[in-house]
Amino acid sequence: MIPADPRAEAARRDRWWNPAQRWRALQEFLDWADAQQPVSRNAPAQRLREEALKRRRLERPPFPRSPNGRAGAGATSD
Repeated sequence: MIPADPRAEAARRDRWWNPAQRWRALQEFLDWADAQQPVSRNAPAQRLREEALKRRRLERPPFPRSPNGRAGAGATSD
């Protein structure tokens, strides 16, 4: 059933709350909403993981070695 006057319905719902209850409910909702946020991409742990990955990439040779010891897959002598 849809109320005839939405403002009257909102006022009726508001009468059920006292200020302390309303404040607690608001704080609980905000705590819940904060807990739902994803971890920041700029978190220190994420920065350390990215730095370690970049260092591993720099340590590897850019091309895989062929069985004859030359750079590149299937490299042939010229």
